[in-house]
Amino acid sequence: MKKNIFLSILAATAMLATSCSQTDDLLQPTDNGNETVEVVFNLQTPDATPQLRSTRAGDEETSTISRYVIEVYEGSDFAGIPTRYEKSDASFSLLLNKESQYMFLFWADYGTPDGDESNDCYNTASLKAVAPTDDAQKAEPAYFGKSETAITPSSSTPVTATLTHAVAKVILENIAGLVESTNSLEAVYPNYGSFDASTSGPATASGTITRTYNDIGAEAGVIVTDYILAPAEKELTNFSFTLNNEDAKAIGNVPLQINYATRIKGTFSNLYSTTFTIDQEGIEWIEDEGNDPDYNPNY
Repeated sequence: MKKNIFLSILAATAMLATSCSQTDDLLQPTDNGNETVEVVFNLQTPDATPQLRSTRAGDEETSTISRYVIEVYEGSDFAGIPTRYEKSDASFSLLLNKESQYMFLFWADYGTPDGDESNDCYNTASLKAVAPTDDAQKAEPAYFGKSETAITPSSSTPVTATLTHAVAKVILENIAGLVESTNSLEAVYPNYGSFDASTSGPATASGTITRTYNDIGAEAGVIVTDYILAPAEKELTNFSFTLNNEDAKAIGNVPLQINYATRIKGTFSNLYSTTFTIDQEGIEWIEDEGNDPDYNPNY
């Protein structure tokens, strides 16, 4: 089931002298005497709105995308200081100069558009440097998009862009039961720093991040589902895992890439010997109803 988010941009002619019912949302263009066009951005999904079953806190509440961000750059590239808008719904109305060119960056996640990102999973103050607010915390899915070429607004120019996953999904599956009824797993992942929506990925990994997953039961099966920053193109990386107070298990050649799910399957306890199976799964994954990803190996 495809869960990509489609962004439809519908342009309709409007004169600056006339009023608009969405003036609170309107971007006021540079006053250079040119005509303006009102551009309405609608964030749409072909099916149901992507839902997240397991929230950041690890409980079983279900939430839907709640924060949408757009950055508007005047010119033919992503240089300069953009005009930024952040809303709880997916509709934006912008007044743009008909003679100017614009570039756009888009973001959507499960945060709160209140200007205070300390309680959100991602800091989106700049869509060219999005980063987790706390690398040590379990993260959430996020989505991004961008205009590939500069857009000159007109009265009849429909534009469609597509938002896709801005992170990699990591699934840890334990194939044998654990001795303890309640367990803790420490995971060490490569640190990709921040995500730049204008280049579709972060810089080269530098160092590591450590996340600890608590309250893992004894039963075999998927024990962790998490999301981490990853490169735009596949890279082979190194992970390590420490269950409770046991010695760490290092795993090499783990494929990692935004918009892909990587499943690591094996025994995470040192009480068992194992050869881990590592699969990079399909480019789509299902967010609603707590389902596992679609399976469509690409590597």
